Amino acid sequence: MEKECNVVTLNGIEYTEINRVDKNGNTYVLLSNLDKPTDFCIKKIVKKDGIDYINGLTNEQEFNEILNLVTEKFQN
Repeated sequence: MEKECNVVTLNGIEYTEINRVDKNGNTYVLLSNLDKPTDFCIKKIVKKDGIDYINGLTNEQEFNEILNLVTEKFQN
């Protein structure tokens, strides 16, 4: 069975959306490189003028908090 997924291009590299988590009114996405699945990143979705944009995280603490949320979600 095929599953539809979101694909985004960042710096010329295609990533597929693995998961989304919400925290403090923000939405974060876990993205995995289509060619190298072990290459992943976590980004924040920001709405501006009704359009979703993908932004980097503010700092390492924010990254670690979201990584913990994603990890907990996969373990349940």
